Amino acid sequence: KKAAKKERAIVPGRFPGSATPLEGGKAPSADYTIKGNENSMIYHSPASPSYERTIAETWFKSEADAVAAGFRKPRNM
Repeated sequence: KKAAKKERAIVPGRFPGSATPLEGGKAPSADYTIKGNENSMIYHSPASPSYERTIAETWFKSEADAVAAGFRKPRNM
């Protein structure tokens, strides 16, 4: 038998609806696609020009979750 792939538990973040990133700012699961910067309270969706270079301090499943937690879109969106 093959060993089952170990699933990592998703650790809730500081904000409602958020999750703590994995090492290096990686998403805790494929369900989390919105990167949050806790210092600026700005979130980045995959459509954001800064998405790839942003290291997430927190993750959200949706833009609505990020907005509900007090985050805003970047000004260049």
